[in-house]
This record gives sequence, C-alpha cells and structure tokens, in this order.
Amino acid sequence: MTTASRTMQNVFAAPLRDHAAQRAATEAAFQAQPETFANRNRLHQFYLSMFVPRSLSWAFKPNSKAGSSSALAFLFALEFGQALTAAVANPFEGDTITHRLTDARLFARLPEHPDVTDVQASLGQCLRLTTVRHPATRALSGYRYICRAEQAGAEAFVHHRLRMTALAGFDWSRETGTPVGFLRFLDWVAAEEALGGWMADAHFRPQCTNIRPEILRPDIIGRLEDMGAFYRAVCDRLGRTLPEGALPPRNRQPKIDPAPFLTVQARARIAEIFSADFAAFGYDPDQIEDIA
Repeated sequence: MTTASRTMQNVFAAPLRDHAAQRAATEAAFQAQPETFANRNRLHQFYLSMFVPRSLSWAFKPNSKAGSSSALAFLFALEFGQALTAAVANPFEGDTITHRLTDARLFARLPEHPDVTDVQASLGQCLRLTTVRHPATRALSGYRYICRAEQAGAEAFVHHRLRMTALAGFDWSRETGTPVGFLRFLDWVAAEEALGGWMADAHFRPQCTNIRPEILRPDIIGRLEDMGAFYRAVCDRLGRTLPEGALPPRNRQPKIDPAPFLTVQARARIAEIFSADFAAFGYDPDQIEDIA
C-alpha cells in the first residue's frame, strides 16, 4: 500500500453526522451518569470536546493553557506523516490552525465520528490522552491571556472580563497585566467556582474540571513541562515512530519575570483554588517549573 493510500484511509470522507445522531451517541453516557454533569448539554459538550482520528486508535481531551495546540500538531504529524505547516494568523490568539482540524475532516469530535454509536464504549477502546500543567504557571498564563484580550480590544472573553469586574472588583483601566490584577483574577476564578462554574471558561477553571479524570481515565497524561516525554510515550503505546523534525511549542507567550506575580499570597490562593489539580496530577505548590 502506498503512503498516499494509507493517508487517504485516515481522512474522513463523509460529512459530519447530524445533531440528532451526535446526541444519540451520548445518550447511553447520560443514562449511566445522569448526575455527573449539571445537565444533559454539559455532558454532551464534554464528549464533543474530545478529538479522535478516523481509526479511533486514540482520543485526545484538550486542556486549555496546557499545550493542547502543540499536542494536536503532534497528533497531526503522527497520523499524516507530515508536520503541520499551514497557519492562521490571528492578532490576538496567534496561530489557530489546530482549531480547524475537525472542520477539515482530518480529526473528528468523538460524537461526530460515523462509527461511534456509544461514546463511552468507543472511548474505552481508545488510547486516552490529555495534557496538564503546573497550576501556578497555568493560572498566570491564563491571566496574561485574558489581559491580552482586553489590551487588543478583542471580543474574546468579554463576558468574563465583565464578570471579573462585578465579582472581583477588577479595574481594567488600572490593573490590567499587574500583580494586583492577578490576585483579583484568582479571586474571580474562585468566585466562579463557588457559583457552580456556569460561566467559567476552560482557559481559567481548574484542570480537573476540563479533563474529568474520573470519566476520561487517561492512559497517558502529558506534562507541558516535558512534552517530548509525552510524544515518546504515545508513540511507544501505539507502536509508531516519532515524527521526524522538530515539534516546537505552539502559541507560547513571551516569558516574563514571574516573581512579582507569584508572591506568597498568590501561591497560597493558587494552592487553595486548584487543590484538586495538585492532588490529581502530582504537582508541588512549592516547586514551580517552566515559567512562561
């Protein structure tokens, strides 16, 4: 079989499943876990956020601000034997090309896959993947990200920025990008969690809320601090060769001096707000790696 033939087998030829078929694929999960999520739609969205290839050999659950774009670029190279070199330049978000992989019908979201009639059963047959990051550096990255949205005058996170002012007293005219603003950002994240997380966003809320490890049951958890080890582990489990060429990090923000932000007070708040993440993923609140 030629390389082109193998590649053609990896591409989805059919259009997206209709919404009714996608909902049907998550029905058994809802019947088995009716109280796991706040409502039926939240459960459906959780499974809809998982990326799978045509072969269903793996399933990747993105975790915002923890190397998801880099992981998806790696998985693209793994499936198609070529580096992901196309780009979409966005003044605020940077390169968003990995967001388009399902639109291009190269990957599918789990309930969209034409062979998936029960998301739980199909997920159980996949190598389940996700990535995580030290909660402190992730929180600081999330804060800088929402501040960039404000500075760029972008529509992104506009509702969240309004809620930051209402719930935490954030003054966007004076505190944007400042250490004081970071403390208010943490207060806002805590407030949204206390309200049940209805308006929380995946870039800012705890990683356990994004991943739901008790449901995903990940086989391999990559750490942003060592993505190379993640790539090697995935290739070993799938019996594949690591894609040739560099797989550089994607969409990294410029490095800064974290000391003014990660004060004793801020670290204490992070340890409290993200306690489940520290417990689930083995990070130490007092040892912060890969400041970016």
